[in-house]
Amino acid sequence: MKKILLSIALLLGGISVSNAQFEISNLSIGAGYAPTMYFGAGLGIYSKLVIFTDSGAASNGWNNSATGTYLIDDIAGGTNVAPPVVAAPTDAATAPSARNAWDVVSIYTDGTYADKANTNFNPGWGQATVYSPFAVGGNNMLKYSNIDYQGIAFATGINVSAMDTVHLDLWTADCTSFNFYLIGGGENSVTLTPTQSGWNSFDIPMSSYSARTLANIIQLKFTGNGTVYLDNIYFSRATTNEVPPTLGAFTVPAKLVSDAAFDLTAPTSDGSGAFTFSSSNPAVATISGSTVTIVAAGSSIITATQAAASGFGVGIATAELVVSFAPPAVAATAPTL
Repeated sequence: MKKILLSIALLLGGISVSNAQFEISNLSIGAGYAPTMYFGAGLGIYSKLVIFTDSGAASNGWNNSATGTYLIDDIAGGTNVAPPVVAAPTDAATAPSARNAWDVVSIYTDGTYADKANTNFNPGWGQATVYSPFAVGGNNMLKYSNIDYQGIAFATGINVSAMDTVHLDLWTADCTSFNFYLIGGGENSVTLTPTQSGWNSFDIPMSSYSARTLANIIQLKFTGNGTVYLDNIYFSRATTNEVPPTLGAFTVPAKLVSDAAFDLTAPTSDGSGAFTFSSSNPAVATISGSTVTIVAAGSSIITATQAAASGFGVGIATAELVVSFAPPAVAATAPTL
């Protein structure tokens, strides 16, 4: 394999003022190539064309020690040849309507709602998808090109168990199928079929993800094709007029498989409603009233739900229970020489 770097230096009045560069990598011996380079408008007059072959640093994979013959022909420039037009939205999606803070869990709304902090919109999962921010008229959105699969990862799990729908706005010129996943206690998707070259507004019922641990969603994922622009990703429910109570810390101690059943301590609250408890994974732990019984090693999300009362709405807190096997009581027998 040979590697060629084509570099064009632009000079004005004998002084180099800018450089436009184009690279063809990993060329196969005996093959032919016909690249086209677009430099846009306003670069001035090209006075020199410089072609370098295998001129880069060896540390970057260039083969400086080998010699070779390159046959270059038909170098021509076009006048007023415009680059291909890449379709993209020219306006923003409709802004979400005003909601009570307790009626929405926001992932990405560019400030309309309080977006989840420290969200990673491009975790490295080995995907071919290319992520880049994009803006129209000062409105920011997420652009994902060459989609195969893509994730959005949260710094900590989010509790969307009280929400009715998950919403997203999507614009595309070429995506024909888009699968939207929630990940928490497993994963599953809903397939969306977008209309091309216009904004699509999708509201997916949370019942579509009823098998998930909605009190602890850790990631979103989507698969599809083409290029999409996403905006206004959030979970919401119908407007409620009762403010949720303020709950204190809710913790569940780690346990061993051999441990006896134990009682949960409800978080402190400024509400007066009764608490109920549930386990997301009965294969690990079951709950009767406030008593937890260990079943097997693993983890489960324990949810404490306070009923609406005294002018307050429903309150929800979650904690993870981790159950492990006990360490061995004696060391292994030492090997003999």
